[in-house]
Amino acid sequence: MARNIFQTNYKVWILKTIAVSVALGAVFWYSSTVSVTMNDIVTTIAKTPLVIVILIELIDKFVDMKDVYAKMYIRIGTVEDIDNSYKQVGLALLMAFLAFLGILWALTGTFTLSLGTLSPGVLIVSALYAIYILAPETGDDELILFFWIGATIATGGQYIMLLPPIPGLPEMPGVGTTLF
Repeated sequence: MARNIFQTNYKVWILKTIAVSVALGAVFWYSSTVSVTMNDIVTTIAKTPLVIVILIELIDKFVDMKDVYAKMYIRIGTVEDIDNSYKQVGLALLMAFLAFLGILWALTGTFTLSLGTLSPGVLIVSALYAIYILAPETGDDELILFFWIGATIATGGQYIMLLPPIPGLPEMPGVGTTLF
């Protein structure tokens, strides 16, 4: 019997909710141990390149669609039970981790795993973006886009960037630098 794609799989929802809650607890604990202001968070959100915001929203929609999971499992060919909740959550965790690394690169312009050299604001915002991707039932709304627009308004649009810095690409307004 085919499942309706709008039907919620509560086992997956509960597992994702637990994973998101633990991850948010870790991010909030980390933010309480370092000196981070709301200004750091808002500025980092505003500095996020627009294409990254759009990709985050698209990845979130992709992760929240159960039908896409089934197609991925069939293509990979390593999963016998498509409805296995643990494997669905594991795939979402993997995508969130890869998104975290990609967002770190987009916000810093470099790829380093030396977390001590990164700004706490960048780490926290990157983690929040990745957790948003992992969170259940967020694929219906473009919350990160709304946060980005709000942060851009709050900072007067001075950090608008279309694309992250791309090595080898000549400097153009909005690519690796602010648009204005």
